[in-house]
Amino acid sequence: MSSNLRSSLLLLGLVGLLACALLFAYFPAVPKSLLGWVALFLIGLPSWFALEWVGTTVLGSQFFARLSRPMRILLAVPALAAIMVLAVVVAQFVQRLVGSV
Repeated sequence: MSSNLRSSLLLLGLVGLLACALLFAYFPAVPKSLLGWVALFLIGLPSWFALEWVGTTVLGSQFFARLSRPMRILLAVPALAAIMVLAVVVAQFVQRLVGSV
């Protein structure tokens, strides 16, 4: 098998895996047109990375690590709830956008 063919198949496999992950993350929104697929990749992927970054940054901050265990629970649970609400709002936005185009 040539190197170009192998590279093309690898790229196709990675794009397919990424598409499956995005469809799973934003289910039940399934793109029905090329514009929907473009929106899924151009809007869904950055919003997914942004939500991951927000969760990692907030919950992995040194602020929480320096607190006592009861205080960490007292502050981290509302922070986690706020992140979950943000994730739901962003996911619904992406679902509506992908489903409407």
